[in-house]
Amino acid sequence: MTHNQNSSETLWVFGDSMNTRCLLLIATLLFAPVPANAAKPVSDAATLKHYVDFGEFKEARILWTKMLKRNPNDADALVSRARVNLSLGNDQSANSDLNRALTIRKNFALALFFKAATFPDISKLKETKEASKAYLALTSKTSDLETHYRRAVVYSCIKDYKRSEQELQDILKKTASSEEEDVQLIRGLVQGRLSKFKEGLETFARLSARHPDSPVLLTYLAHCQASTGKFDAAIKNFSRVAELEPNDFYNEGAWGWALEKVKKPKEAILHYDKALKIQKNYLFGLRRRGICYSDLKDYRRAIGDFDRALLIDPDDTDTLSSRAYTYACLDRHAKAVDDYNRMVYLNPKDAYAWRELARAYANLSRWNDALVAINQSLKQAPKSAANLRVRGWIQGEMGNYAKAHADLNEAIRIDPKSPNAHFTSGVLFREEKQYAKSIAELTKAIQLDPKNEQSYCARGCSEVRASKYEDAIADCTKSIQLNSKRSHPYFSRGEAYLALGKHDCALVDFTKAIEFYPNYTDAYSKRAEVYQKLQKPQLASRDLEKVKQLEKR
Repeated sequence: MTHNQNSSETLWVFGDSMNTRCLLLIATLLFAPVPANAAKPVSDAATLKHYVDFGEFKEARILWTKMLKRNPNDADALVSRARVNLSLGNDQSANSDLNRALTIRKNFALALFFKAATFPDISKLKETKEASKAYLALTSKTSDLETHYRRAVVYSCIKDYKRSEQELQDILKKTASSEEEDVQLIRGLVQGRLSKFKEGLETFARLSARHPDSPVLLTYLAHCQASTGKFDAAIKNFSRVAELEPNDFYNEGAWGWALEKVKKPKEAILHYDKALKIQKNYLFGLRRRGICYSDLKDYRRAIGDFDRALLIDPDDTDTLSSRAYTYACLDRHAKAVDDYNRMVYLNPKDAYAWRELARAYANLSRWNDALVAINQSLKQAPKSAANLRVRGWIQGEMGNYAKAHADLNEAIRIDPKSPNAHFTSGVLFREEKQYAKSIAELTKAIQLDPKNEQSYCARGCSEVRASKYEDAIADCTKSIQLNSKRSHPYFSRGEAYLALGKHDCALVDFTKAIEFYPNYTDAYSKRAEVYQKLQKPQLASRDLEKVKQLEKR
């Protein structure tokens, strides 16, 4: 179980409104004619082109505002000022200008385009959908480069990613031989949008070499560097962009993401904080900060960020997935079920969401519901080793051992290098009291993933059942070395110490298990047994009374 549906999430493809914003930013840089009735068209046009090409949006906004004072009803100028305001994060001002432009010119395609691409919390979702529909209808027979790009943005806004990708592929075909900088700029962004990060890196490296102080080019260069694992270079460029544009919240968010990838969540939070001070409704920043808090086990703040993000976009499946994961960490599995149910409602063909829903039901011991959910996941992805492993686990918990082993064996056949199916198979064999087979399967899991603390713990538990107490102590100790804050390895090691008559050691371990899991009834029972051995009947009675209280809940 992970925070995000797409475990290979990259900086470029966020799966939320930031995805649209990456596409939208390029539309603020290109295809923007200066109004023909500007007082000084030649000098203004040249100045604006410089400002927009190199991301100097504040200066561009000042010029557009001067033009609008000369002609307040210039719809083109209103849209152009809205365009730079969107780049600056001034969505309210942008939306106001777009509404004015559409009042002056009802079927103004460019105004409809930016209206469609404005954040849903600024432009109501219904308005956004209406603008999207109107723009797509107006441009249905247009095939120039600009329109392909804008249609890709609009399709992304309405989450029709298949059509968005087709528009972007058409752009690549049309720009294959062009050396013009504007065309190369859009080509580089499209390469990133299509996850062709190495090609995008080459494109933006060439452009940045020609314009080393352009924050826009440095931003996209850094995006490509981060998406290809060149995090040090990316962080250096994000830092440079922050010097050039200190209030660029996209840059701060991207910088935070890169820091996450080098396992610096506390530093990442600082950049998300800054981004959210600039733009409070920054969906990507809220979700990623929530993930950082969750990773740091600050679950209250994590849930708070996810809740805020879902107020902005209630249908954002990445945020729903992250919140569900955090609920599971808090043992609030019913809440996790609600979020995963919402995900499958939004996309009934989402195999990941069905599988995680099955896990959530399983954590509530709702095995029949879990089986229905995992079968739905397998319907969408019948050759998924992960799906087969989860169904094998569920079948085993329901006592259907033959079916469980069949699923697990098939999962291993499909993905022989994955430790997960071996792990589940080892646990299942233990339930069947086939301890030698259990230990053998868990040994395979450890060989495939030697740093997984759960596999050592599980093998230690099976070794206790097989009376291999010294081996169990060694495995549980290894598990604790890898992660000292899990209760289970302390419990199993305590069982081994108890069996060997090392009562003081057993007492320490059972107490530690209870410290990490205060409702651990088996640990209280075993500690009571140790207290009896140590001739401390009052303490034993106290633990047994605690067991009775917990069992009544």
